[in-house]
Amino acid sequence: CEFLTELLVPHMEAAERALYPELERMLQNRHSMTPMRREHDEIRAAVSLLVSLRHAPAGSHVAPRDAIRLRRALFRLYGLLRVHLAEELLYSDIVEHGATPEQENALAAAMEHAGTARF
Repeated sequence: CEFLTELLVPHMEAAERALYPELERMLQNRHSMTPMRREHDEIRAAVSLLVSLRHAPAGSHVAPRDAIRLRRALFRLYGLLRVHLAEELLYSDIVEHGATPEQENALAAAMEHAGTARF
């Protein structure tokens, strides 16, 4: 949960601020990244659910209902991330081929966030 909340979610926020506007400019459509933003919302919701489910007291019995909810949340998040990250790789190739070295450096700097150094 710490990795998800302190690295993944800040990374998504940085991408929405820095990378997605640049991709929309390159693709000449200001709404072309809307599906990726929606997936970010779904990922945030799944992370939030995981965080809430993990707050069971240590050593306490986990009810079967909660175990099933946790399993569903984990599998859903896993599936979302597999597809989403594969798409992001495609978009990073677009940026790599369409941006100048200076633009790439600026984007890399804009993608930095507090969690980057921790993990």
